[in-house]
Amino acid sequence: MGNEQTQPKIGSRTRARAAEMGLVISDPAQFELAADVEVVLFNKAGTLTAPIRRVIKSRLAYGSPLSSQNELLSIAAAIESSADHPIATSIVDEAKRQNLELPSAVDVRAIPGQGVAGIIDAEAVFVGGPALLTAKNIPIYVDDLVRSDSANQLGHTVIYVVRDAQLLGMIELGETVFPDAAALVNKFHEQKIRVAMVTGDATGVAQHVAEQLNIAEVFAEIIPSRKSDVVRKLKSDGSKVAFVGRVDQDALAMAEAQIGIAIDSDGNTSSKAAGLHLRGSSMEDVLGIIFLSKKAKSANTRKVISIFVAAVTVIGALVVLFSPK
Repeated sequence: MGNEQTQPKIGSRTRARAAEMGLVISDPAQFELAADVEVVLFNKAGTLTAPIRRVIKSRLAYGSPLSSQNELLSIAAAIESSADHPIATSIVDEAKRQNLELPSAVDVRAIPGQGVAGIIDAEAVFVGGPALLTAKNIPIYVDDLVRSDSANQLGHTVIYVVRDAQLLGMIELGETVFPDAAALVNKFHEQKIRVAMVTGDATGVAQHVAEQLNIAEVFAEIIPSRKSDVVRKLKSDGSKVAFVGRVDQDALAMAEAQIGIAIDSDGNTSSKAAGLHLRGSSMEDVLGIIFLSKKAKSANTRKVISIFVAAVTVIGALVVLFSPK
């Protein structure tokens, strides 16, 4: 963040238009730079795809001690019931829809980049993505691995349920690409702006979404703390990069980017990572920021030219007035 005295001035008309858009400009320098942005890096969920997913199916792992898929879903829902994450919400909602009775879970905690852990009937239970299996060194039968990979290729996220180092089963969730996302990606491309995507989901899931949206730069299986590395990589060729995400999850990445855009934010935060705050979360809102910045830059350029022309005119008049007859 720059010194307050060196910050560029934002005109009243621009401020008014920003307010209409639900945009809070906390760092005018970042807003000014948005006119020249070359890469916009989006978090997949919430901007490109709907945050709420749907449970497609659940299946028991090879050798699972459970008796049914309902038992698998109820265990997962018990662990996820206190988690604040779209996947957790989807699993819990599906268990409610099926009127499943959930076991009691205690000591529930999030494991960044892996999932959620808790205790059920004195046994440790973990619910999370593929990174969980790697981190906990959980063995998975080849057939289960193939089925999970096939689900990923269809764009389905696979969540694994583990109890005491044994894989109990998998839950597949589908997501929906926003109807206007592909058209909006094309609008960015028309402005010569590259669109990149980052997600913690498996590579197959990310590629499935990227292919629908014509996004060439895809970064999958990235835990939140490593998103800043992705920003650094995109900046390495000299590109001006904007990161679009949520302050509570993506502060490091926003701080690394030249332009940090916080979505679903009213700017009322102590974090200085994002210089721009959007109350909404759509790609159209982000594109609106860029257009507004370009318009403000154009207006400032015209003002400078007008001042220069006026100065030249005055000087010319003075020269004529005071020149020897």
